[in-house]
Amino acid sequence: MALLTLTGLPNDAQLELFGLWLTTADALLLREDARPLMWQPNPTRARGYVRQTDADALGGLRHPDWTPITDRHWVELVAEHQPQLTW
Repeated sequence: MALLTLTGLPNDAQLELFGLWLTTADALLLREDARPLMWQPNPTRARGYVRQTDADALGGLRHPDWTPITDRHWVELVAEHQPQLTW
């Protein structure tokens, strides 16, 4: 189970790579400049997450593909997933 933390908006080639690499057992976490993706469907098969504090700070209506998580759950995601990649 991999954890991919996106910190920026991916381009088409990156989305294609993520589509090939990520499975339904993996997790995709939106951070920093990638947070606006929470307004759109998850472009991968991975389970999508956004920290509740980040979603609240950005505002707007989050797409249901993105599960809001607490800081505690964020720590659990990091502890449970290998490999971990920040992009």
